[in-house]
Parts: sequence; structure tokens; C-alpha cells
Amino acid sequence: MHIPLRHAIAAVMMLTAVVALGGCASTDYLPVRYQLPHTADPLAGRQVALEVIDQRSRTVPFGPTMSQTFRHFTGNFALSVARGDERGILLGAFDLTGLFRRAITERLSASGVQVLDAASPATPRMTMVLTRFVMDHDETRWTAQVDYRVELSGTGTRRASQNISATEERLRLPGSRDAGPLLSDIFTETINRLDLARLFADAGI
Repeated sequence: MHIPLRHAIAAVMMLTAVVALGGCASTDYLPVRYQLPHTADPLAGRQVALEVIDQRSRTVPFGPTMSQTFRHFTGNFALSVARGDERGILLGAFDLTGLFRRAITERLSASGVQVLDAASPATPRMTMVLTRFVMDHDETRWTAQVDYRVELSGTGTRRASQNISATEERLRLPGSRDAGPLLSDIFTETINRLDLARLFADAGI
């Protein structure tokens, strides 16, 4: 069937507009799927007060190229938490420190630890210090680097700490803006790499 030229041009222009709008809408936030570990640490009955501190020397989360690709980024991440192989439950939008705090809270809760909003001076305090969070891409790769430190105050003057670091790369299709899978993978890896059982044992809790 012959399609008039003016109709074909109109259709192409409409498709281009939809793609352009979709591209803008998809870059104002980043989706993050956090996969809880399959086995929980035996920490039932513990309580902690949790604090997340941002001590990154570079506060911009993207490198130069990705900053251009995601120039509409609002600083918010849409966090979903999954158990097993499920797709995950969307918990809401968070800034970077809120993203890490909620994920650590979910990890602690899955291990039997109660995270208290208001704690007494005797309650053990867990502090997560975020020191690096950078994503970027070139024509062929997505790259991401995440570093943080967790400190746990125990009985008396006893303290424990762990340093966590991860670097990941993923193939990038030309023109792709879908950084979600890479971010989800590295985020899950860095959160789950924290050895909660050893941390609590080292702190005497």
C-alpha cells in the first residue's frame, strides 16, 4: 500500500519526538534493583542505630561523558529490593545517602537486626561512610566504582570496621542510556560484600 510522503514525514517526526521525550524522562532518575543475599546472617535480637555519612571528595556521581548523557538527572534513585529471583518491590525514590541507608537497613533487617530511629546511648552505633561513587561510559563500556567504610561501636571501647570496594564494567550498546543493570549489579555486590556476622563478632555484640 502506498503511503503519501507527507504522512510518512509526519509519522517519522512524531516517532522522533516520542523517542526524545522518552530519553529525557528516562534520564531524570536511575533505577536500582538491590538483590538481598540468599542466606541471612544469624544476628536475630541485635539492635543498632544507623548513620550514613557522605565523605566523597568528588560529589558528582557521574564522569564527564555520563554527565552529558544524564544531564536531566535529578539526583534521585528509584530503589527496588528483591528476595530470591523476584523482580523486586519498589520502595521509593532516594538521594544517594538515602539509597545506601535504605539498602543497609534492608540487609540488616533480613539478618534479624533491628534498626532504631531513636536509640539510647547504650545502643550500638553503625556508621557507613561513603567515600566514592562514580559512574561513566565511553562508546563501548559502562564503568562504575563504589567505596565505603562501615564502623560499628561495641561494648565499652570496642569497635570494628570493614572497608568495601568494587569496580565493574559492562558492555554498552551504541546510544544506550540504560545504566540501571550495571548500577544494580555493583550496588548489590558492594552492599552484600559487607560481612555482618564478622563485623558484629569483632565488635563483641
